[in-house]
Amino acid sequence: MKPFGFSLVELCVALALISVSLMLAVPELNSFYRKHQIKSELGYLIRAITTARDQAITFNQSVYICPSQNQIACGGDWHDGFISYVDLNFNYELDGEDTVLLTKGSYREGDKIFWRAFRRRNFLEFSPLGFTAFQNGTFTYCPREGLEYAEGLILNIQGRLRFTSDSDGDGIDEGANGRPLRCE
Repeated sequence: MKPFGFSLVELCVALALISVSLMLAVPELNSFYRKHQIKSELGYLIRAITTARDQAITFNQSVYICPSQNQIACGGDWHDGFISYVDLNFNYELDGEDTVLLTKGSYREGDKIFWRAFRRRNFLEFSPLGFTAFQNGTFTYCPREGLEYAEGLILNIQGRLRFTSDSDGDGIDEGANGRPLRCE
């Protein structure tokens, strides 16, 4: 009867092959995991935008999303967080009479979000029809790892969103204008 099992040499060769395979796979897994985290962070922004659009139609009122450092008042940069609210008294600012829909605190330390839009306003306004106030543009999420990890959300005037993509294969996504995303 022949014994079953591995010799010491066979076991060492198998472990060496497994080790090399893991060394090659781990960086790709880290990259995949980080890109998934970025999409998840953008997911909250997507929910805020779609909720604001839906609520503008439902309430027949303008709904705003603005950057906020403290999640109480508008002001600051988008990576500090944001507030979404219904402007019930039509004064174009968040005050005690308005209804806050969503808030989001700051993003990961070192990550930045930029909003570049047609009318260069630092907020979004959705009309009762669900359209933006001529504010088509792109949100660009720029993680501290670099531009090759940057992701973008393109918002059109009808309030619809889509992710940017790398159409030319250079490793950097392009915006709606076909130019590479910028993180500055």
